[in-house]
Parts: sequence; C-alpha cells; structure tokens
Amino acid sequence: MKIIIPFFLSAFLAFAFLPAFAQDTITFSGYIRTPCGTPVPGVEILGAATDANGFYSVGLLEGEDYAIAPALSGGWLDGVDHNDLALLAQHIDGQSPLGSPYLMIAADLNNSRSITTLDAISISQLLDGTLAAIPGNASWRFITADYVFPAPGNPWFELFPDVANINNVPGDSTATEDLILNFIAIKVGDLDCSAVPWPGPTGQLDGKIQRDENGNCLADNGEEGLGDWVVKATSGGGDFYAVTAADGRYHLALPVGDYQVSAVPPNSLWVPCVPEVQASISEDTTLFRDFSVQAAAGCPYMEVDISPIALRRCATNDYQVRYCNAGTATAEGAYVKVTFDSHLTVVGSSLPWSSINWPTYTFLLGDIAAGDCGSFSIEAFLNCAALPGQAHCVEARIFPDSLCLPMPGPLLQIEGACAGGSVQFRINNLGSDMPAERHFIVIEDDLIMRTGEFQLGSGQSFELSLPANGATQRLLLDPPSAPGAAQPTLAVEACGPAGPEGPS
Repeated sequence: MKIIIPFFLSAFLAFAFLPAFAQDTITFSGYIRTPCGTPVPGVEILGAATDANGFYSVGLLEGEDYAIAPALSGGWLDGVDHNDLALLAQHIDGQSPLGSPYLMIAADLNNSRSITTLDAISISQLLDGTLAAIPGNASWRFITADYVFPAPGNPWFELFPDVANINNVPGDSTATEDLILNFIAIKVGDLDCSAVPWPGPTGQLDGKIQRDENGNCLADNGEEGLGDWVVKATSGGGDFYAVTAADGRYHLALPVGDYQVSAVPPNSLWVPCVPEVQASISEDTTLFRDFSVQAAAGCPYMEVDISPIALRRCATNDYQVRYCNAGTATAEGAYVKVTFDSHLTVVGSSLPWSSINWPTYTFLLGDIAAGDCGSFSIEAFLNCAALPGQAHCVEARIFPDSLCLPMPGPLLQIEGACAGGSVQFRINNLGSDMPAERHFIVIEDDLIMRTGEFQLGSGQSFELSLPANGATQRLLLDPPSAPGAAQPTLAVEACGPAGPEGPS
C-alpha cells in the first residue's frame, strides 16, 4: 500500500498511515511533468534529479523535517518564441483567453500576479536579446500536482505552493510503502508547451504532418496540415512528445542522439504512410522530418467535452462545450445533447437550443468538416437549495456517434453505485486484452485512500467495494502514457450517512 501525500489549500501536508514495522528511512518519489504532460528531466530535488521520464526518488530519514523545492536552471528562451508572444497578446485583448491557470502563471513573466502588456514587453525583450533573464522570477516554476486552484480563472487568488514541507517523517512504514508527490512544471513564457528541457547539448527536430490527398505518400505542396496530432520521438533516454499546431507543424528540442520518430494517429481512421523514421540529432542543428498520413476509411469521429468555469450556488454559471471532428470525413447534421442535474436551470446559451426534453437540451451544429472544432457556452442557474460540496452531474453526447471501424486495443468503462451499505465500483474492458497493468486511485473528498493495479482481458471486469460513509468517493484510472490521453473517472456521492451538512 502506498501512502499518498495530499496537498491542501491551506498549504500544509497531511499523512495517512497504516500500522507497520519501524524503519530508519522511507522512499519519497514522484513525477514532474509540464501542464501538457511532457516529462521534465534534470530537475533537482534534495540532491537527486529527475530522469528522462520526469521520475525522481530519494530517501528521507525518519523523524526529520524536509522542504521539497524542485529547481531547474533552464534557459529563459527554452520554449519561448513569437508564437507565445501572439498567444499572450490574444489573451490580453480578450480574443483567446489562455484558460489554464498553469498557462496564466507562465504568462506572468514579471511575477506581478497579473497578466499585462508589461509581460508582452518582457517576452519581446527576451526574443530580441535586450534581456537575458527576467528579474524577480525563475524560468521554471513548480506546483504540487494535487493543488486545486480555488479560482481557476485567477491563479493568484491565493498563494499557490512552490514548496512542500514534510515534517517529522514517519518511521512506521514497511519496506514496500513509500511517499508519493508529483509536481507540475511551468516554463515561464512558454504558452504552447513547446519547451523540452534537458541538462546537456540539444538539437532541434521540426516537421509537418499532412494529409496525403493524392495517395502518393509524399509531402506535396498544398496538402492539408493536420493540427493537434502527437509526434513521438523515442531513444534510450526516454520518450519525447510534441503536438502539431493548426497548420500541422511541430517542433521538438531534443538531447543529442538517435531517435525513432513517429506520428501518433488520434484514432484508427488514420494510417501514416511510414510508421516510423530515423533522426540523428546533433548539437545546435535542426533536422526536418515530415509525415504523410492517409485515411483508412472515410468516416467522421466526433468528440465532445463540457465543463464549468466555476460553480456557485444561487448564481448563474457558465458551462463551456467544446467539440471536434477527429475523423477523415465531414460529419453531416451533427448535434449535441446536454443533460443537466436537477439543481441546474438553463437560462441561456451562445448557441440557441433546438429542442428541450427535460432535463436534456439539443443543440444543432450542422456539418462539421474533418479536423474542425468549435465551442459554445451554456448559462445555468444553480439552485440555492443545493448542498455545500455537492457534486452536480452534466453530460454531453455528440452525434453522429457510430464508428466505421472497431476500436483497437482495450476499451475501459467505469460503473459506480451505492448498494448494500457500500460504494461499488466496477471497471469493464469492452475491447481487446490490456497489454499492461493500469494504476488506479480512490479519493475520498481530498484524501487518496486507496491505490492499486489491475489488468483485464477482453470482456473481464474488476470490482471494488468500499465502505459507505457519506463522503464523495471517486475512482480515477491513470491515463495511457501518450500525452493528452483522457483520465477515466467516476464519483459516487453521499452513499451512507451524510451528516447534518449533507455530502462531505
């Protein structure tokens, strides 16, 4: 059993322990990745350094106090270019807000706890060589991955934790137990996640992924570039990733060495003409590798997600709906159905709904071309009678939702219920055999209470039974290793006694 260190808003650490045998040291470990999931090697923690996968591990002495402050002395220009300046300008004038609190922290170059034109000037000065560093700030900043911003639209609402303090390291752990604390690494000035740090000489890998429209498997002029594709570079030092821009172009800063580079299709409808190419990266040089991809079938592949910016009782809240066609053909007559919690009342939307079958609203999108994305907002009033801390479920489903080809690999489904005085979770594998174990965690309110692994064959299931104590219990599965992969999760709330104030 692993003991996870939760990091609370009040910036203190709490521990959960099981009775065990005493020992003099305990292993302290975790991963450090960027907001986009890129591992950050070379980060110093208590005399150790993260490896190519962003992993670190150190030994802590029983009864001692430690201040965990990751540090990386990367160059200020790492990952900073004119695209970041353009993104910053679009955020400042309101055209395209950055959205992520991590990216907003990255945009605050002068560490003023705000984003202004002074930050844009700082990027310009870095790019033209007027400044070599930004006074009063570090090129890399780190935040514990467990930290939840109380106001995601204002990451400076309270002081976020740069340092994690561990006091009186416990000594009652067995040899198989350890402490885990992950960090998010923020490269200041990098607003498109293009920084790829490495403590040593590096070179550049550039290229483009484009659709092979004439079937010759060549990168011909005028062919459509494909955005939001993942490019993977693999070597003995680990795996490195980039995501293509809207025009299909990508950029990777890589340690010197030999790599196998591949374009990772977003689904089974796309097939690269060449699965993998070789690239030998030399110091201070740029190598180019393009990829042509073809359609395995002419089908749409619709994706949708919905999330609130914030959620307050007795107030109107904004939900953002984002959708994309990741397929190879136009989705004709697309539409989204959104089903709301009984405590929510829809009062408006940027895209008018076409019909209501309470609690489900239908929004017509029209024809969505392959590769196109869009969004709209919905305003919903949250009833004053809603209990503090209560979860409110909203579901979005997009159509057409039929698949032209069977999904390759495992397909995991999570079910949850309150039954027989316990919380019941069930993980079903609706696809093929899982090639490896997946990790899961169970969170009760803000505490990680249970961890474990599972591996399922096709058609198999894995079940968890937990005590029903009225708390919100959430099951999370680790996503696949590729960046951008979703993390499946499901919560069961207020199962069992729920106290005078309702759900905890």
